This record gives sequence, structure tokens and C-alpha cells, in this order.
Amino acid sequence: MAINYENEIGPRAKILYQIQGERERHDTDNQKGRATWDNILLEEVWEALGEIEPQKQRKGLVQVTAVAVAMIEYLDRKGINP
Repeated sequence: MAINYENEIGPRAKILYQIQGERERHDTDNQKGRATWDNILLEEVWEALGEIEPQKQRKGLVQVTAVAVAMIEYLDRKGINP
């Protein structure tokens, strides 16, 4: 059964839920030594920019945001916080 985000948890929560899912996917890749933050972020940016269909571009932007948030958290854990 699909969740109706608009009625149950709101549109912003839907976006955050999608970002979290992408973050988990990238965390798994990173733990397996398959990627660097720079490579992941740039791959997601170019993928999003290359999409013509708005739905696919939106999905790509969610992925970009998830990676960017994960990178910020990584830097914060390293003590690089303004």
C-alpha cells in the first residue's frame, strides 16, 4: 500500500524521506569502499542535469541533496564545522 504523503505526513516529509533513502544507499556504497564523496556528488549532479523529464530530474535532485547532506555530516564528524 502506497503512503499518501500529502495527507499523512506532508510534502516536505516526503522529500526528507526520499533523501534519507538515497543517503542510506550511498552510505552502503561508501562502506564497501566503492566511492568517494566527490565522485558520488558529481555523478548525481550530472545525472540530474542530464534528465529531460521533470520527474526524473526531481529524483536526481533528491539524490544530490542526500549526498550533500551526508558530506556535510562527514565534515562535521571530522571537526570541520564553521
